[in-house]
Amino acid sequence: VQYKNKKLKYIIKKGDKTLNKTDIENSLRKKFDDEYTIKMLTNYVLEFQECFSDIISTEEVVRRLMNNINGNIILMDELPNKNLDGQYSRDGYVKLKTSTTKDEEYCKYLLFHELTHAITSVRDENGNETMLGFSDMRTNMGRGFNEAVTEYLSQIRNEKITGNKNLISGYRTIVEQARRLFK
Repeated sequence: VQYKNKKLKYIIKKGDKTLNKTDIENSLRKKFDDEYTIKMLTNYVLEFQECFSDIISTEEVVRRLMNNINGNIILMDELPNKNLDGQYSRDGYVKLKTSTTKDEEYCKYLLFHELTHAITSVRDENGNETMLGFSDMRTNMGRGFNEAVTEYLSQIRNEKITGNKNLISGYRTIVEQARRLFK
């Protein structure tokens, strides 16, 4: 896989076994049957590991995607909230505005943000989402902070994977607040 003349090595160790891109795709094929979904989820796993392998293992990222996403990525002309280009919905589906797929780099960034929501989702025994990162879904407490941290991680991805340090999203203020808080 290449990004702007930079070849990234995607080999992640699992005990005595090594997971590579094909291993990740094969794991995802156990649940997802759409080639676009498999391609984009695999890309997410690889980029996440490139940026944050010291936080969550590849196996755990794949497990969380498979547990927390209920089906293939859904492309829609418009999302219910017309202000959004992408969404990880409470029902466990990732939805993208179809027009976002025309710009591959933007789409990858957008999916990184939404899939990071997916891997931080906590569901109860009935499959109901109770927490999303730092946000309590029953009360919406922490929702803004959760968006700020998720976008902050997405910006780290942008800088490391594409070299782009420009903030793409509308979360400019809360991301800057989070950056200052972390300092």
